[in-house]
Amino acid sequence: MSNTSATGGYLTPSPLTTQVATDFRTAFNHLIRGVTGIPGSLVRPRWQSEPLPIPASSEDWVAFGALRSDGEGGSPYVEHVPDGDGYDEAKSTSFLQVLVTAYGPNSDRTVEVLRVGLTVSQNWEELLPLGINLSEIGDSTALPELINNEWYLRADLPVTLKRSVTARYPILNVLSASGVFSGNRPVSDTVVQQDFDTERAA
Repeated sequence: MSNTSATGGYLTPSPLTTQVATDFRTAFNHLIRGVTGIPGSLVRPRWQSEPLPIPASSEDWVAFGALRSDGEGGSPYVEHVPDGDGYDEAKSTSFLQVLVTAYGPNSDRTVEVLRVGLTVSQNWEELLPLGINLSEIGDSTALPELINNEWYLRADLPVTLKRSVTARYPILNVLSASGVFSGNRPVSDTVVQQDFDTERAA
C-alpha cells in the first residue's frame, strides 16, 4: 500500500506521468499520419524494443522521438485540493525537443506538409487534453542516410512541444491539530505561549 501524509514515508504520485508519455507517442503518431497522409504502420517511434524492418528506399515513411526534455525553470506549482480525503497537485511545465525524420523520395515534401499542418489548431485536438501544445518549429534539413549500402533520401524537422504535467500526491486534509503558539509581546522580550487544540475548540 502506498504511503500518505498520515503514514509518513516517501510519497509516490499517481501513475499519470507514465500514462502521459505513452499517450503522447500514440497521439503524435496520429497527428503525423493525419497531416501527412502516410499510413500509421509507416509512422514509427524511434528506439523500439523490437524494431520493425526498415521500409524500402522507394517508400515514404516517418520516424519520430523526443530527444530532450527541458524544464521551464523554477519549482512546480503545488496546491492542495480538499476534495474527498484531500490531495496535493504538483503542476510543472517542460519543453520536449522532438525530432521528426521523413524518409523516402518525397521526404522534403513530407516535412513541409507537416510543418504547415502543425500550425493548424484543429490538428492538436488529441494532444491538447494531454497538456501538450506546439512551442516552436525549427528549420528542416536534408540529410541523406546510408542504410544497408543504399542511400535513403531523408529530411529532419525539429519540433519543440510545451508539455504541462499534473501529478497528484496523497497529502490528506488536516482534520485536527494541537500545539503551542509562541511569540513576543510588542516592545518586550517577554515570550508568550498559548496552547491550542482544534478538537477541544470545536
